[in-house]
Amino acid sequence: MLARYQIKPGNNSQLIQGYFTFKPDWMESQYLPDFLWSQTDAKHDYRHNMLFNHIQNHHQLTQKANLIRNLTRYCQKHKAYIWEITPVTFIINTQTPIDIDLTKKDFLEFYHNKPLTKKYCVYTKPKIKDGNEENLWICKPSSLNRGQGVQLFKTEAELNKIICRQDKKSLNQDFIVQKYIENPLLIDSRKFDIRMYVLITQDLDIYVFEQGYLRLSSEKFDLKNTNTFIHLTNNAIQKQGEKYCLFEEGNQLSFQFLNEMTQFQFEEKSLAKIKQIIVVSLLSVQHFFHKSKGNFEILGYDFMVDQNLKPWLIEINTNPCLDESSPLLKDLIPRMINQALDIVLLKKVDPKQDWQHLLRL
Repeated sequence: MLARYQIKPGNNSQLIQGYFTFKPDWMESQYLPDFLWSQTDAKHDYRHNMLFNHIQNHHQLTQKANLIRNLTRYCQKHKAYIWEITPVTFIINTQTPIDIDLTKKDFLEFYHNKPLTKKYCVYTKPKIKDGNEENLWICKPSSLNRGQGVQLFKTEAELNKIICRQDKKSLNQDFIVQKYIENPLLIDSRKFDIRMYVLITQDLDIYVFEQGYLRLSSEKFDLKNTNTFIHLTNNAIQKQGEKYCLFEEGNQLSFQFLNEMTQFQFEEKSLAKIKQIIVVSLLSVQHFFHKSKGNFEILGYDFMVDQNLKPWLIEINTNPCLDESSPLLKDLIPRMINQALDIVLLKKVDPKQDWQHLLRL
């Protein structure tokens, strides 16, 4: 009997459809599929006996506020300083004006350099090192991705305006206020971030795709200018700018470029640390994932690298963008998807493939 698969449209789902086209043991079916691919897990019944491309409780990683909460608990328990993993972050609850005031209080005390009312342990107490001349911060809705709702601010008044301007959809969730990295490593005087892919299999094996890529801004870096096209490197944002693709196709570059630019210090110094951070992030939520064994997920991890080649975890995305928006991604993304599906469906791990096994949860 042929196995059945269903691919719901969106986010370049033709890639997944193409994978199954050459699998004679599979047939497409809308009825009780053995494999289901969808952009979201909304309304999905995890009791069904099928392979599904979202891990139950993935929001413990992929919602920004939950990520900070779980990393905080993990670092307290294991005596690691959280703000060496991710930039200093505060969570603001926007359900009601009272919630906003109460949760914003911790941030404002820190922002104004006042004594902190909240009791922190040594591993979670916020601290910012030298090199913070502009005191620039970034505000993000916890559950949105691809740059939606992200804004920069320097003053308390600007933060208040950002929160007041949010629509009802955004105000039904937490916000995070995160310290902006003011000393990023630059390429041609422009900011970039790093996208990497992580696979969680149905057996809770963790793999990292070693060929990530860089996403670059279209404008010269300038801390005194809060222009979106300077500071937000998401492709969904950059492609709206006049200078998109002016410097490189799709505003994207390979790891090879960064390695050569840093005389291979990125690979030797930064990449190993990035993998350590990935492991820590997953260990911080492993108790949630053990409850949902049987599904899998490809996550998009976003990192920044500062001038000292120190990586910083920025966020983790469910349903990461699979658009083949440059020649680089036309090679990288199909290879990433095909190899990941081989691991999940065939439990086939080719030593020559690009997915590296990190651990089993």
